[in-house]
Amino acid sequence: MRWPIVQIQALLIPVSDSSADGPQDWTEAAFPGPGNANPAVGSWPSQSGKPWGPGGTGRSLSTQNGEWKLDENKDKLKELIEASLPELTEIENELGIGGSEIIQITKHKMETIGMLMNDFGSIRLDNIGKLVNNEVLVDSTSVYMNKVDSPLLEYVHVQDLPGGNYTLNVCNRYNVMVGAGGLNLKSYGAVNLTGTITNIAGEQVNIASENEVNIDAGTINISADILRLRNKRQRQILIENSLGVNQNVIVGGGLHVEGETYLQHVTAPVEYQKTEATIAYSKPTSLRIGTVDITGGSSAGSYAVYGTNAAEDSIAGYAHSHVFPNLPLTLLGSNSDVRSAASGLNNTARDVAEPQHNEGK
Repeated sequence: MRWPIVQIQALLIPVSDSSADGPQDWTEAAFPGPGNANPAVGSWPSQSGKPWGPGGTGRSLSTQNGEWKLDENKDKLKELIEASLPELTEIENELGIGGSEIIQITKHKMETIGMLMNDFGSIRLDNIGKLVNNEVLVDSTSVYMNKVDSPLLEYVHVQDLPGGNYTLNVCNRYNVMVGAGGLNLKSYGAVNLTGTITNIAGEQVNIASENEVNIDAGTINISADILRLRNKRQRQILIENSLGVNQNVIVGGGLHVEGETYLQHVTAPVEYQKTEATIAYSKPTSLRIGTVDITGGSSAGSYAVYGTNAAEDSIAGYAHSHVFPNLPLTLLGSNSDVRSAASGLNNTARDVAEPQHNEGK
């Protein structure tokens, strides 16, 4: 996209004379602005590619850390089970010591422990209950951290049904060998695997969740012959801290830097640019600057001319510019103009560099 070039000029052609060298009415540019400001309400949907949620324009979707009323039906369930315990206890006593055990062996063995599968909900799930940082976007006023809705999962109390627990204590080792048919461990509730060193290995290892995967450790090492990170929505991969790269960085698209950029060296194609037109005033030197010929009268003859005691600014040059090689540049009038030009980076398309334009900047 070709952005307009802004030229900031005085009303008159700048003058360079004995009192001043070029324009003198320049003012300092405004500070670029904070990096954590929020965008305008009307700009956010187009920049983020997301509509406002059910809470309405500008409303938070988060239910995380909220205060909630107790579910009365859940308390009634607890009371119902407690009221039924005496009757259930008498029924279990009539069954004899050890409860029920059913063993069927022909080709297979199946053990059922308890009377009813406990499939009470073990979590609270709000599909849009949490707001998390997901990308950095460019607005006309600043760059800002955008947030997006994310599933919120929390543990809830699970009421035990009478009977049905199975506890196995193994004092040394516990080994299970299963054939090529495979091994399945499934639960309606939480699953915990704990050990001093826990190893999971396979020809292919898949870790998946419909909602959220959390990895936390003092040190995390990830290595592979091929290492890829990909956002399924084709949006940014967010890094919330500073980023250090020990070797090289190759960027296929554009780059916006809100802060200062420090470079030791720049290699770029040449672009020829032109300075603003300037009129330069001067005066002759005190040395000989030429001769004058007088052709008549008593003073006829050829006389040397010197610049001694010449008036200041007695010589005016033509208004002129200078052409010089430089980095390819597009100069805009303000910080907001730069951000507006960079706002195309908010979408998922690869940004393409402008061609060189040999012209005044």
